[in-house]
Amino acid sequence: MHKVAQSEILTSVLIIALLVASVTIFYFSIKDYAIRLSPAISCVDFQTKFLISVDKVCYNETSEEVEVSIRRSSEEFILDSIRFVIGSEEFSCPCDGCAILNPGSSKKYKLKSSSHDELRLFVNDCSLGVFKIQDC
Repeated sequence: MHKVAQSEILTSVLIIALLVASVTIFYFSIKDYAIRLSPAISCVDFQTKFLISVDKVCYNETSEEVEVSIRRSSEEFILDSIRFVIGSEEFSCPCDGCAILNPGSSKKYKLKSSSHDELRLFVNDCSLGVFKIQDC
């Protein structure tokens, strides 16, 4: 009788462990889909909630690059593109050799540009403003 009780306990523990493992796998497999199905963030949200903030925009004379330091909030939202416009030149992420920010991270983008007066920033085709380019 003692072996039967141990067998039932072991079976119960294994069933619980399998259940926890399957729920964890299910959660991580649908997490990205759930974020994609969530309501889209509007331009007004980008502009008022500071989901993307610009820390610094400056021109480095040594490297002849415009340096743009950007911070992304830790809030989960779909970030498809970041676009920098300097004069008539346009730089886009994830193209042009740059990566899009991860949630809760910051990044310095270095852009080769012949102009360095002002920078216009667009996130998901939403204008976040015009920034005067200072000297670094």
